[in-house]
Amino acid sequence: MARTVLLCWVAVIGLWPAERSFADDRLFDSAYGFLHQAAEERAFLKTCADFDRKNAVSYDHALHLCERAATQLIERVTNILNVDFARRGWGANAATRVLAEIEADATSDVIKMRGEDPDAFLASCRESAYAAAEDAEQLTPEWQRAHHPREMRIIDEWR
Repeated sequence: MARTVLLCWVAVIGLWPAERSFADDRLFDSAYGFLHQAAEERAFLKTCADFDRKNAVSYDHALHLCERAATQLIERVTNILNVDFARRGWGANAATRVLAEIEADATSDVIKMRGEDPDAFLASCRESAYAAAEDAEQLTPEWQRAHHPREMRIIDEWR
């Protein structure tokens, strides 16, 4: 992908108060990394469609491809978080808060990128529309296993 920020697996710092720190929780870091990547791709394509209206259909198509590619892994990771949070006794709202934080963080990153250099952002948008199948492939479990084997092993082996 053209956007290197999207390829980063992020560490979670400051998402929860200190008493609920996930700093050393590999399962959460792995799940969060993938969910952030998928959320950022969705936010990017939605922002592109809004910013470059004459090519909105291309971005909508790219978004559809990415969502279809990521669905299986998003569902698996979301289930892991829900069960893990329940096991920790944090209640049903914990997963909802984390997912909302991921979406807000991803959207904020994309809006910041658009504001910093609108011309470069538009060029990235158009490049992404042409590379939709390649971008979508990077959200599949197979691609993630090949490029993030440690993180995917943690997700795959979770019980």
